[in-house]
Amino acid sequence: MSRLQVAVQAARELGLRPLTRYARYQVRLHSGWIRSRTPVGVWDEASLTAWLRPWVAGAAEAYAEYRQSLASPVFFFDPSPT
Repeated sequence: MSRLQVAVQAARELGLRPLTRYARYQVRLHSGWIRSRTPVGVWDEASLTAWLRPWVAGAAEAYAEYRQSLASPVFFFDPSPT
């Protein structure tokens, strides 16, 4: 089977949109674009505050409190009797 036949069959099986996304990914991968967008770094150099938004506390205890404040006390229903 030629490459053109494989591409036509893949378009029939997968659809044009997923095939286009895959082709775009492959072009970016082989051109080095993805590697340039993901620079190499040492994980020890990055601090938690560098990854968080400015209004989120960076200390471990303060961050845990922040996450607890976001948690919803009720999931699907209120278990307390009314």
